[in-house]
Amino acid sequence: MTNAVDAVLAADRARAAALVARDAVALEGLLHEHLVYVHATGVKHDRAQLLQFLRGGPQFLSVHLQEPQVQLLADGVALVTGLLHMRLRREAGLAAVEVGSLASQVWLRASGSWRLVLFQSTKV
Repeated sequence: MTNAVDAVLAADRARAAALVARDAVALEGLLHEHLVYVHATGVKHDRAQLLQFLRGGPQFLSVHLQEPQVQLLADGVALVTGLLHMRLRREAGLAAVEVGSLASQVWLRASGSWRLVLFQSTKV
């Protein structure tokens, strides 16, 4: 793996950890200002909407991108695909559910950091 591939995968793992920890500050730092985030349900959020949704939305217990494939498309642009497995509670007090989807992500390197600019999830 190249250093760029390792860095993109590290950024995605940090995003997953921030979701589980409900760390909005860390998550915000990983999201590009022009983020387009499309959930497997078809709901679309921009960066501010996603952060607001996550403040009161589901509680992520685990988030794991299985066998991620990374393609470096240009200097500072990476496409990441893989099977996304999550365990979460949709609402407080409800039982945890397991969900899986095919995830496609576009990461951009800006000022030396990788930031997620596009996320698309499709139920499998």
